[in-house]
Amino acid sequence: DSMLTDFKVEDPKQFKMSEKDSATQVEGIFLFCLTWSVCASVDSAGRERFTEFIKESAAGTVPPPYNEEGERGNYMIMNPYPKEGNIYQYYFDTAKGKWNSWTSKIDREPFDTSLQPHEIIVPTIDTTRYTYLLDICCRNAVLNHDLNRMAFLLVGPTGTGKTIYINNHLLNGLSPDEYTTISLGFSAQTSAMQTQDIIDGKLDKRRKGVYGP
Repeated sequence: DSMLTDFKVEDPKQFKMSEKDSATQVEGIFLFCLTWSVCASVDSAGRERFTEFIKESAAGTVPPPYNEEGERGNYMIMNPYPKEGNIYQYYFDTAKGKWNSWTSKIDREPFDTSLQPHEIIVPTIDTTRYTYLLDICCRNAVLNHDLNRMAFLLVGPTGTGKTIYINNHLLNGLSPDEYTTISLGFSAQTSAMQTQDIIDGKLDKRRKGVYGP
């Protein structure tokens, strides 16, 4: 939803995007969100199968046996994924209305010489992807609507840097004037009351039953 901010105008007359450009934006955002929701919970082999299916479907040719399940249209996406590589190697740039490789977003700035070795996070295509997705969900929280609580779950084996990626972006990548972070560590002994006490300890009581940062 945070990728559709260009479409959020109070007066329809203020919407300046052409019909062709708006369709390209919606289609690209849909494919990108489909990739990182439905298609994100598979292994490497599953990613290749999803890539083949999504690319064929976007071209208007639903592959068998799915084309046999009832009536299917032949609509072609105006701005589909690039032919090279798989669908997980690209993101949709809403500012330019086109697909770009994740490698183009990798931060290549020199490291701060004052950092200790254990404090350095080497940017890769994975850190870039997950940080970008996390940032989208965080920015969605400031939108003025009822669907502004976007959950983000980063899953993977132990020791692959999940906690480091998240903490680094929450503490260093977001404006402290707009965002407040509460970190919670859970174990088998953590109770609901302990969790509530940690959250309450970060908040101030405004009035009866109302708390805020």
